[in-house]
Formats: sequence, C-alpha cells, structure tokens
Amino acid sequence: MLTVRGDERNVAIAIAGRTPAPRHNRSCEASPVDGRRTGDAVAARVDDRSGLRWGEMFLLLTGASGSGKSTVRELVADELAAEVECVELGHVARVLPVPTIAWRQQATEAAVRRALELQAVGRHLLLAGDPVAAGEVIAAPSADKLHAIAVCLLDVNAETQAARLAQRGDDPRLLADHQAFAGWMRAPTHRIQTTCPTS
Repeated sequence: MLTVRGDERNVAIAIAGRTPAPRHNRSCEASPVDGRRTGDAVAARVDDRSGLRWGEMFLLLTGASGSGKSTVRELVADELAAEVECVELGHVARVLPVPTIAWRQQATEAAVRRALELQAVGRHLLLAGDPVAAGEVIAAPSADKLHAIAVCLLDVNAETQAARLAQRGDDPRLLADHQAFAGWMRAPTHRIQTTCPTS
C-alpha cells in the first residue's frame, strides 16, 4: 500500500504520474508495482524484471473522512479519463439515507463489478471518495477476477483532519470516531504487500 501525506495537489500530481510529489510530502511504505508511483502503475503494462504483463488495475484511493479523497479524485479525473474511470461508491450503487457497513461492502462489490467491465475493454477504475478499507476490496466476491489492485492511503494529522471536518460542517461530536477510524486505517494489518500480475 502506498501511504501519502501532503496536500491534495501533490497527491493528484503523484497519482497522475506527471512528477513525484516532494519527498517531505510523500511517504511510500510499500509501492503498488515494484517501486513505481500509482500513476506509473496505470501506464505500466509489463514488469521490467519478470516480463509479466500487468493487467488493468482497480485503484483504491482511501483514507478517513477529511483526508482529501474526493478532492484528489476531482483533480485527476479529467486528466486520467482516457484510461481511468474515477468514481466514488455513490456513482456505482444507490446511497442509503444512512449508509451501513453492509451497504459499503455491497457498494464495494458493485465497484469491483464496474472495474471488471472496464477491465474487459482495457481501462482502469479509480475508487476515491469513501473510507473503504483495502480488505473490503479484496473480500468482495468478484475481486478474484481483477487483474490487479493498487491501494493508496491518504493520511492527514489529527489537527488537519479536525479543521477540515469543522470547515465542511461535520458534527463535532463525531470527531473522535473519525480520528479513531484514521488510526485504524493506519494499522499495519491493513497494508497490502503484494499484487499479482497476470501472465
């Protein structure tokens, strides 16, 4: 999993693959494809060392509330449109008045199915805007049919998260829950260390 800390503009630049974000704003704990940035993973079809062909990707850009997922998606969507469809869960599944964990998991399966439709025509899917854990993508019933999955966790410190959530009008009584979820998503148990190339 790629963990990125920094402002949304630098993250968008890194994802789009134009230039790397400044070193102090980008922390890579495990890259999705042999040390390449996520944007490079979109373009890279053949692993230089193994010669294996990498298939189309399900790209998950995730993080806790206020980390910048939707902003990054909006910043990169036009630039990546030729090869990548950029969505959030509400684009692929009807949103419930009060979304539940079960709804999020069902919507994640809908996103995986959309990625499979795109995969069939040589395109990628970027899911960004919802706090979906990498394990939820892997556990989706159709995920085993995906050629590859890459995950990028957007992370901000507690002060930045609190300020962003307050600015957008979130209920301050939920701040502790949002920050606990951010800590949970940072846990090493959620890091994916491998992706499987197709031959």
